[in-house]
Amino acid sequence: MASSTNQFYKKRSNVWNHFTLTNGNMAKCNYCNEKKSFSGGSTGNLLRHIKTKHVTVPLQRSTPQVLIL
Repeated sequence: MASSTNQFYKKRSNVWNHFTLTNGNMAKCNYCNEKKSFSGGSTGNLLRHIKTKHVTVPLQRSTPQVLIL
């Protein structure tokens, strides 16, 4: 179980392809190194940053994930 000081986040959003987790609830943009908060695990601020500051960057992954059954 994760404590309040040592939290774990499942990185399911494509926005994590463009940010690096720094510490606590902060993430650093891989393009401009600006730090953004993602309080409570919400990536809305990160997504908004990419959409407004880096409009030419595609949000989708460059290679699709393949699930082999």
